[in-house]
Amino acid sequence: MENIFHTAAIYARVSTKKQAREGFSLESQIKACRKKANELGITNIVEYTDETSGTTLNRPGLLKLRKEIKNGTIDIVICYDQDRLSRKLGQQLFITEEFEKFCKKLVFVYGDYKHSVDGRLSYLIKGAIAEYEREKILERCMRGKKEKFLKGEITNSHLFGYKYNKNKKTYEINDDEAKVVRRIFDLYINGMSSRQILMLFQMENIPKFFRGKSVGWNDPSVILRILKNDSYTGVFHAFKHNSPKEKNRYKDKSEWINIPIPAIIDKEQFELANKKIKENTDNSSRNEKRTHLLSRIARCTCGRSIYSRTANNKDYYICASKNYKKKDESKYNNCLTSRFMLADKVDEIFWKALSKICISKENIEKYVNQQENNIKVDSILLQIKKIEESINKKKKEQNKIIEWFTDSLIDDNLAKEKLEKISKLLINLKKQKEELTKSVNRKNKPEFIYNIFKNEKKVTLEEKRNLIRKIVDKVYVERIDDNKNSKMDIRIYIIFK
Repeated sequence: MENIFHTAAIYARVSTKKQAREGFSLESQIKACRKKANELGITNIVEYTDETSGTTLNRPGLLKLRKEIKNGTIDIVICYDQDRLSRKLGQQLFITEEFEKFCKKLVFVYGDYKHSVDGRLSYLIKGAIAEYEREKILERCMRGKKEKFLKGEITNSHLFGYKYNKNKKTYEINDDEAKVVRRIFDLYINGMSSRQILMLFQMENIPKFFRGKSVGWNDPSVILRILKNDSYTGVFHAFKHNSPKEKNRYKDKSEWINIPIPAIIDKEQFELANKKIKENTDNSSRNEKRTHLLSRIARCTCGRSIYSRTANNKDYYICASKNYKKKDESKYNNCLTSRFMLADKVDEIFWKALSKICISKENIEKYVNQQENNIKVDSILLQIKKIEESINKKKKEQNKIIEWFTDSLIDDNLAKEKLEKISKLLINLKKQKEELTKSVNRKNKPEFIYNIFKNEKKVTLEEKRNLIRKIVDKVYVERIDDNKNSKMDIRIYIIFK
């Protein structure tokens, strides 16, 4: 019988070095997959590998494989086990469905995948069990860590200024590093900036190690992190971070586990240093340079934010798409606003436009009505569209699970669990949509905007900024000149509160 498979793709993945050492290496997976390919009579084989977590689909090897499959160059995909595709059942199902759509067959070395009702059910059960086991392992790990913290044991072994006692599982002062920490606080309290301290340490060749490697003093933020870390006052905060899935990075302080450690500085020094950090942030020359009229409210019509930066002693506005040019080939690469625009010039154009609009209540009303009818102006509408697309996608997933349940391809509990998750997501998405929809409609009446503009002082930069904060929600800036050497030509779109 003629072999119908011409080209086989092998996909292998390891998530940790430990996993690779324990007999589950990429090499061992590829060897087993090649044996399977030979059994099927396939000699034309291409390999795709990843060394990363299986909880995300954003993997270089997998992305390349999916692209090739869609191009029609792959006939069959061979994988050691289904959990190599993903650790999450939902992702496994998504990838499997995609592979089946664009190539002839998906084969596993360990565990056969059959294109039948029973085969699909077995696949679902195995994937669900694997995901359950992973979640239980993570849960046990977190519970174990918490129990250790409650006993006063520290699991994090790296904190500059301290050495880690493996036997006692706690921190002890590293005299040499502690001297540097005390010196940082002393220098900062007495007037030196974080950058000046950094340069001083670089000149003096002050050593700094992390995980046994010399990393040096390479950024002022390193100095600031030390200054902001209250562990140096004698309390190590454990169990303070939420999981990556959580919206907030930190747990509520009431949930933190405070473990006493030797203090390197006293609380008074810490408070003085952090008071000074706040003062320096509020009053820094950098901050002053950025106090333009459109700071924090400027947006580009391409959808990205606009930020200010200084170059050649001049301040500019620039679309954030500038930072993405080398990373992708998206639409943002063609954004004209990604070119430097003189901040003073943009502010001048904006203020003239605002003053012209706010000359009367009738003028404000007319402008707002025009603005609300211009879809291109407000990227909020684009955000709403994206949310609507996400809602439709989740509804399709919902229908798919119901279909699987009806066909007995998924058990009651798993179906219920997944439907509950989707339901929560849908509620959240609909809430976001409602909030964004509300924000499209102006809160303030033209009369209110006019009276504010008419009655408030607007001579100094700060007075203008105070006024703008009261009546303007966002300002969209669009550059429209195509010639790089031409005079800067921009359009301003104002979204009132």
